[in-house]
Amino acid sequence: MYDAALIMLGTNDLAQGVTAEAIVAAITQLHTVCHSFGIRTVALPILPNYFSYTSRKDLVAYQTTRQQVNHLLEEWTVPTFL
Repeated sequence: MYDAALIMLGTNDLAQGVTAEAIVAAITQLHTVCHSFGIRTVALPILPNYFSYTSRKDLVAYQTTRQQVNHLLEEWTVPTFL
């Protein structure tokens, strides 16, 4: 049996133009489902993926949304540890 689930989602969503809020909603929903089964979770940030964009404009949008997602995840997880 494993001690926890490491949850890292959103890279493909970013490439499809999904909003930061929608990505975080999906991530938090998965955490909630895991917790309902007694499974502890770890939220991981979205790492850079240099194959998810085709132009400089896409890169800026990708990086901006990725940073927004990671910031929202940080805000969501911090109260857990206080």
